[in-house]
Amino acid sequence: MTLGIGKDSHPAIRLNWTIIAVSLVVSTGLGSIPIALHPTSGHSTITPSPTDRVSSSRSLQRFFPPPRPIPVSGDVGRLADSASPPPGYNGHYYAGGEYWGNVGGASSIQMTLTTPNDSAVAGDFYYVILSIWDNAASYDQIGIASISGNWGLTYAALSNCGTGNNYNPDEVNLLIDMTYTFEMTIHSNGTVFFGVALGPQSDNWIWTLWVYTGGTTFETDAQYYCDGQYWYDYTDYEEIYTLAQQAQPNWSFFFDANIADGNFMMPWKGFTAGSPPSGGSYYPTTHLSVVMLQNE
Repeated sequence: MTLGIGKDSHPAIRLNWTIIAVSLVVSTGLGSIPIALHPTSGHSTITPSPTDRVSSSRSLQRFFPPPRPIPVSGDVGRLADSASPPPGYNGHYYAGGEYWGNVGGASSIQMTLTTPNDSAVAGDFYYVILSIWDNAASYDQIGIASISGNWGLTYAALSNCGTGNNYNPDEVNLLIDMTYTFEMTIHSNGTVFFGVALGPQSDNWIWTLWVYTGGTTFETDAQYYCDGQYWYDYTDYEEIYTLAQQAQPNWSFFFDANIADGNFMMPWKGFTAGSPPSGGSYYPTTHLSVVMLQNE
């Protein structure tokens, strides 16, 4: 058994463990399998195999729609669930910040987010997520979701101009009142590394995943052109489908330390899109490399 950080390997099995916060790579006859160890859990648990994980993801997809790309205002487009709520949901609303700095490309982006100090409301469903297009027209995302009373770790790699369905709104449950670093890194072989680490600006990985998109760079721009229209591109936002008890989420969210290739990215510009599910008021504001969603 050899020790290593799992960022440059393809993960297949993951563990939760007490105190330890490293990745193990187990040498087998089938190659090296990275195992992420969660530093705060009270027990060890092997997560399902890749086949079982895909099955679980598809099961959730039956009830929880993906975080689709956002059409620029006045350009509805062909993604119906980007313009209106799917059946069973009482709204579809976006509030967040779009990157408004120098246009270019990046191989790695990350941000820091702290989960609320209480469990999610059982009837709420919304995403709080970092999103960007890559140069293969895949909409790549990482963040959290308020789902079934939990704070779920969310990833998405929506290919074919954002119409694909490779996503999971609740890959694992995250702890309350905990700061995590969310990162995506794209490689020349067309794969995207998704990772979540414990702590701010950290590489203390508790979860990792590799997904092939065919892209080789992230497009760090305010908008992205695909399938004949413009979409919001490099963004931090909440995407709200339904709220059980209130007109807006119970908590504010702060996307801190938006970093691309080691550089703090700024400035950002607040935006909203769609109709609030319960008529709530939302106040996305920005400061330097921080996007603030002040719901309270």
